[in-house]
Amino acid sequence: MDQAAADAMREEWAPSDKADALWAGDPFARRLLQDNAERIHASRGELLFCQGDSGDCMYLVLSGRLSVRLVADDGVETQLAELGPGMPVGEIALLTGQPRTASVYAAEDAQLLRCSRVSYERLARQHPKELAGFTQTVARRLKEVHLSQVLGTFFGIQDAQTLGWLRGELEWLHLGHSEVLFRQDEPSDAMYIVVSGRLRISTAEANGTARYVGEVSPGEVVGELGLLSGEPRTATARAIRQTDVVKVSQPVFQQLAELYPEAVMRIAKLIISRHQRSMHVPSSAQLRALVLAIIPTMTALSAAQFAEELASHLELHGTVLTVDSARLDSHLGKTGAANAEPNHPTGLIVSTWLGEQESRFQYLLLVADPEWSVWTERCVCQADRVLQLVDAHATPDVGPIEQAMGKRELLVRHELILVHPKNTVEPANTARWLAKRNVHAHHHVRAGDTAHMRRLANRLTGKALGMVLSGGGARGMAHVGVLRAMEELGIGIDLIGGTSMGSLVGAVYAMDREIDECMTLAERFASPRKLFDYTLPVASLMASKKVTRVLREMLGEVCIEDLWRPFFCVSSNLTRAEAVIHRTGPLWEAVRASIAIPGIFTPILQGRDVLVDGGALNNFPVDIMETLCEGGPVVGSSVCPMVDRYDSYEFGSSINGWRVLWSRLNPFSPTMRVPSLLGSLMRAQEIRGISGLRHSETIADMTVRPDVSRYSILDFAAYEPIIEIGYRAALDQLVPWLEQNGGQGQGDL
Repeated sequence: MDQAAADAMREEWAPSDKADALWAGDPFARRLLQDNAERIHASRGELLFCQGDSGDCMYLVLSGRLSVRLVADDGVETQLAELGPGMPVGEIALLTGQPRTASVYAAEDAQLLRCSRVSYERLARQHPKELAGFTQTVARRLKEVHLSQVLGTFFGIQDAQTLGWLRGELEWLHLGHSEVLFRQDEPSDAMYIVVSGRLRISTAEANGTARYVGEVSPGEVVGELGLLSGEPRTATARAIRQTDVVKVSQPVFQQLAELYPEAVMRIAKLIISRHQRSMHVPSSAQLRALVLAIIPTMTALSAAQFAEELASHLELHGTVLTVDSARLDSHLGKTGAANAEPNHPTGLIVSTWLGEQESRFQYLLLVADPEWSVWTERCVCQADRVLQLVDAHATPDVGPIEQAMGKRELLVRHELILVHPKNTVEPANTARWLAKRNVHAHHHVRAGDTAHMRRLANRLTGKALGMVLSGGGARGMAHVGVLRAMEELGIGIDLIGGTSMGSLVGAVYAMDREIDECMTLAERFASPRKLFDYTLPVASLMASKKVTRVLREMLGEVCIEDLWRPFFCVSSNLTRAEAVIHRTGPLWEAVRASIAIPGIFTPILQGRDVLVDGGALNNFPVDIMETLCEGGPVVGSSVCPMVDRYDSYEFGSSINGWRVLWSRLNPFSPTMRVPSLLGSLMRAQEIRGISGLRHSETIADMTVRPDVSRYSILDFAAYEPIIEIGYRAALDQLVPWLEQNGGQGQGDL
């Protein structure tokens, strides 16, 4: 047990003003408990209860003294406190149902009042208003215990006296759902530490829209930069759900800096760390704790079974507790506790117990009832993410629970999980589900498919691995070799995206096709005759019928939102001068737009917008994947050489095309060596993104760089050696990367 935890334990059992805090303003509650308690005698040395016992009662000391002792992991016993007349003991365990955190002995002969759980529950039913204040005080006491541990860990304070002083100087604030803690441009006069709940941070853009920046979870701080700099707030902080924070004012922090200078250094390191993350890591970086509410919006599905399967995969990333209404009733030993009204003493106990579990487990799965109930509403309001579980083959109508949720303006993220039967080959009609719902993301899961559940767990925990494939013409066939190597190394790809040729390879892979089918793709593109249909060069050199036909034959009528594996590709909007990220709609059409090299293939018309090759604006879209991965690793495959291969060309300041043609037709004339029109256009397209490529490679956690510079951008016939180069490069570069990361990234990433 570290010092911070030990100090928190002492705080839980500290006798100073504890009795006054519990009973102040509640004399009737005290009389109720006393009148319904059993008077007992404890002889010196007698054990009242043992560390680890269930909390089935509480005591009030009438006379004598009690000794509170803790046995540490190493077996050493320490006395935490002595409790005298008027002091209660065991009230936290009674209300939360948690095991006793210490053992209590009679330090001398003592007279006690013992109130059992049964007696307390009877009183709670008969006098809910009178006991509500008592319950709230105990709940607050437990939060203060958690705060002691947070402060000790965050500031590195090892001195119990300093910790006690700081705790007394902090101001508690409770924020309701969607309540604002501070707004952008307001004066900075304090920083805040989140004790429970979660804050969402956003900034106001010039066009008036709000940009999501990140979330602040329990144990984390917000507003520290303004506290030190005195500059106005740079963002707005709003509570996603019921949230408790403590305010560290500027005067308090200045005093703390004098008493404990190390605290300033810790804040400075935090600011530097956050600045570095803002440059290299997406704003929605991995959360330290996560509460997931599973809402069975279709009653035919077994939400409990789904939760158990999901929990088994979440356990690969941290500790997990799954709770439904029946389990919560069992944990607390109270039938109907889960559906107790929030302001009822039992409802307050439920809130306290759930808050305690958030501090004990990294992931908390709350399984709602199949109908709208007090427990279902609590699950929704307590969660960091709401997962709506639906039968993908049912009608996509909005159910009663969804209608009830829609009446509440919740900031919490809603995600749709479409569960498919075991025999489903390809999802379909996802657009019908999405059209009726405003969800942040959707997930396809085939029942009993371990890979799908693993991918879902990775995405929910911020551990999803995203793969990005660059453009590069024929050189892009190296991506097939890279994907093959990743499969052999056990590196699971959770999301995939790309540009131009990278979009095509990625699209085939996102359909859950085998690597051999990616080889078939390469064979289809091996012959330019199958792709190039020259026409009068008014809009482009090619009529583009052939390449369109090949794409439709390969990708069919699948829509991007129907893919098992999340996919995106990038095209460039000539009309609006902006990149287009394709995440919905026909897959073939999105890929067709992404490979529409200006001047070679005809553009794609989408409404009034003219779309061409994505390489014009983003040839290696690592930045887009970084956001979609939400903190997970990003691996890229870049086949765009900084320096193209050298050919001994022979031409001056002008080139006569007729002479070049004659030199190739006349067997007695030396062939003039000049760059091809197609090759020049494609390379010009490629080098537009060179500067962006360098930046993208700094963002990616790992970039595989197959050296395919010896091959022309049009050497589609050389797909076999190009694929082999990609395969060998991936093995050479990914194996050391995995070793440096302790094997992380394999299998379940």
